[in-house]
Amino acid sequence: MDSKSKRRKITEDRISQLPHDIRVHILSYIPTVYSVRTTVLSKRWNNLWTFVPTLDLDQQDYSKEHGHRTRNSFDKFAKFVDGALSLHNSSTIRKFRLHIHTNSHYHLQETDFSRIRNWISTAMRYEVSELELSFSPNQGRGEEIELKLPRRVFSCKTLAVLKVDSNCITYPPTNPGCFPSLKFADIKATNRDNSSMRELFCNCPVLEELRIDANRYKNDTELSISAPELRTLRTSISVDISINAPKLENLVVYSSGFTKYILQNAKCLVKANIKHIGYIEKNLSPDLLNRATALLAGVSSVEYLHISGPNLVECSLPNFSNLKQLKLILFGCSYLEYLMELLKRSPKLEDLVLDIDIRSWYDEKYVEGYEPFKPPEIVPICVVSHLTTVSITHITGHDDQLDVVKYLLKYGQVLRNMTIFTCGALLFKTRHITEEKFQRKILKYHKSSNTCEVEVKYENKGVVSFNCSDCTSTILYVDRI
Repeated sequence: MDSKSKRRKITEDRISQLPHDIRVHILSYIPTVYSVRTTVLSKRWNNLWTFVPTLDLDQQDYSKEHGHRTRNSFDKFAKFVDGALSLHNSSTIRKFRLHIHTNSHYHLQETDFSRIRNWISTAMRYEVSELELSFSPNQGRGEEIELKLPRRVFSCKTLAVLKVDSNCITYPPTNPGCFPSLKFADIKATNRDNSSMRELFCNCPVLEELRIDANRYKNDTELSISAPELRTLRTSISVDISINAPKLENLVVYSSGFTKYILQNAKCLVKANIKHIGYIEKNLSPDLLNRATALLAGVSSVEYLHISGPNLVECSLPNFSNLKQLKLILFGCSYLEYLMELLKRSPKLEDLVLDIDIRSWYDEKYVEGYEPFKPPEIVPICVVSHLTTVSITHITGHDDQLDVVKYLLKYGQVLRNMTIFTCGALLFKTRHITEEKFQRKILKYHKSSNTCEVEVKYENKGVVSFNCSDCTSTILYVDRI
């Protein structure tokens, strides 16, 4: 084979030789602005992008080639979107993605909002199954321009996935029969006041997973959710919420304030993750305490529970009769008594994970009103008969923490494994103790379970076995997982 033939073979365009449908499928994975540029490759690519069942329109992708985001660049982007929609040849748009974010150099006008609304409405005529909108225009001082989502979105019989991230999108009142095929929704609303969302998910017959992030709502806003097929709900809101979801299995709550959750028919709830990310207050108002207590009572039937929040220690606890796994963030010594109270109320607990918030333990003994850990007079039933695994992370070596370790080993008759995560620098800083002294101290603790294996895992260490002649246990130095 001569050199010219070799070069011809090397430069052969095999992708262009692929069937039409395969090339269209390939283009569906890239933004539309790049898909359009393939028309210059060859005649076989000419207008191929118009058959792609995905329109991915991101102003940022367009701005990379047309300068910074200015009024002029937005106008050019708008013309590009107009052309993409008018030239589209596919009978369906499987996914319609529209991302628009302005900056402080220019503001969108009401005519721009109307134009964007028409884009969404036009796209919905193509039987969209996935709609993703990210729209946060920079608004001038005192401006409150709203973009009302077209009703065509709510009546679309093919829409299965809805993602919205916006500071100005509002929602018209919903009617029975809306979102007939919607199974997944992820709504991020940064509006300071968006009461239009109050009943957005009151009529969702097949919705299975819902995520709502709306922490900037006014306190007088109330949300209502009614979804007979809802399995997973993730919320980060600061307003009251009523939930009617008889098949709800997984509830995740992130909140900077204590939201009032009214759970109806939550008999199928299996997992709950409650994380309060607000600041620490020593004395909460009765109303806030009642809200937090009601939330815990609403998830009392779960099998898996994750609790994190410095204020939750003040709540009255319900009985967790089905609880098998508990993960608890320990905010200082006061949470140890809270832990014991949880153990008392969880008779079937098998797996306990304790994650120590290091910052709250440094000066714990100097906090006014500090009292050392006091073990309960009656050993919780779960410790004696069900608890098999215990994991403690970020342990600082405080006596109170070690007293809990000692207590669980002493009374854990069916305990099979206890894993402790720490590091030498942290131990020395907080308790002036070396790794060797720490591991020897742990090994000397009495164990009720002869089959219990204790592991201490240090950071930045290799795997080393340590045998103590006075003990029956083995501690492993391993890299932290």
